[in-house]
Amino acid sequence: MWISKEELTELIDKGVETLEQAGCKTAHLLFQTGSGQSFYPTPAECIVDISYSEVYGFPVPRAEGHTGRLRYYSSPYGNFYVMSGRSHFYEGYEGWEVSLPIRILRKLDVRDFIFLNAAGALTEKYKVGNIVLISDFIDLSGSHPLRGIQANNKLIEFINVSKPLDSFLEEKMIEAGRNVGVELKEGVYAMVRGPRYETRAECNYLKTIGAELVGMSTIPELVTAIAVGGRTAALSLVTNLAYCELTSHDEVLTASVNFSEKLNRLLNEFVKIYFEGK
Repeated sequence: MWISKEELTELIDKGVETLEQAGCKTAHLLFQTGSGQSFYPTPAECIVDISYSEVYGFPVPRAEGHTGRLRYYSSPYGNFYVMSGRSHFYEGYEGWEVSLPIRILRKLDVRDFIFLNAAGALTEKYKVGNIVLISDFIDLSGSHPLRGIQANNKLIEFINVSKPLDSFLEEKMIEAGRNVGVELKEGVYAMVRGPRYETRAECNYLKTIGAELVGMSTIPELVTAIAVGGRTAALSLVTNLAYCELTSHDEVLTASVNFSEKLNRLLNEFVKIYFEGK
């Protein structure tokens, strides 16, 4: 499905209007959680809690483990957004639809985007429960969030995504991990189409071409955030060992819950350090 620049602008403007009417205001920082993940900011007060279904232009997640709520928080350090869950290309959405919330929130002055996901490890360098900063990615999904937007605009076409991990955000995330005893690894993430897990042959192929982690999300939003002038960092919580065992969605969700305290410890420390370092 194609969309014109004018239609896209209208969708964005209506989405911004919806959020402003709900009480959302400008903020520089956004977190988006992945399968089964929850971020509970503390100390912080939730000012707005709204379902994606109530926000014009937000696609509604249908996959289990994605609650589909946008929350606007006020903390002693600063204000920020948390998107609980995401929609996926495999649910039938176009790539630009999946990432439309990023365009809308950019209009509310969000500049720094932290994307979280659940991923399978393709190498023995990772174990379940590791948190990995995505230093680079391989997109095999075909979702392409800039495809289908009819416009001649340097912020939409031919963007440079060679450095998806912003240096400032990387530095602050590593410092946060060090402060709370959470070791962060780095790795190359491959996004596949889904909604099925990989065969052993596919895992071997992905490893051969340089992938170290595999999942079914994140890249459409990340690419879009870069396209609209944002800074990005993406983290994978390793929920299964794709290189050596079969898995299920229940296993992924269980791992996300089991390591939620670790993830929350890291993110809450990051919020503090982020605003101190601005």
